[in-house]
Amino acid sequence: MVANALLKRISSSYAQTEQWITNLGVVYKMSPLIAVTNQSFSYAFGPSFGFALGARDFARMREIMRKTLFYQSISGLFMWILMNIVINSVCNSLTNSYTPMTDDLTFGFRCYNGMLPLMCCFLCVNDINQLEQKPFKAFIVQINRLFFVVFFEVVLTLGLNDQKGVYYAFLIGDFCSACIGMINFVERYLLYGMVMRGEVDAEYVVGKAKGKKKIEVYEEK
Repeated sequence: MVANALLKRISSSYAQTEQWITNLGVVYKMSPLIAVTNQSFSYAFGPSFGFALGARDFARMREIMRKTLFYQSISGLFMWILMNIVINSVCNSLTNSYTPMTDDLTFGFRCYNGMLPLMCCFLCVNDINQLEQKPFKAFIVQINRLFFVVFFEVVLTLGLNDQKGVYYAFLIGDFCSACIGMINFVERYLLYGMVMRGEVDAEYVVGKAKGKKKIEVYEEK
């Protein structure tokens, strides 16, 4: 909604506004299809990590983090390369018959998915915070991506007075979120290592579970 309002403000005609909004809508709809492979690892990461967390098996938790980081990064990189192969064919067609709409779509796809290989830490950290029963921290980490994208959309689109500022905002906003995700990921990984070595108490790292579980023992008479 913010991007559509900004595009409408800087456009010079109704037809141009409709073209820009249409391009942006196509990029929005196609990008989740590309990112779904990257995000699907979260569904495997959550249960495995949660089980190890409940068992206080910090060595297993670190192993899951390493493997998820590796496979998720490879998957994101593969989808990013595949997307660029398709986009390159579109770029070649532009040399024969240039159309502004195709040019905008090509630029939009590249910017919107440019940080895809780096977003794996961001996705993992959000799951880790939720499994550690830290919903507020998970919310803050998750909302920062929206904040950065919207902030740079306003600054770049109005500052450059160009619709490409919206796509630059996706690129820069995702980069900032990826950096925050990587910092948090490394922080948690190192803390789990400190727990394994006995340098930090486990309750300090993962927090205390809310409520107490009553365990009843029945003796055979």
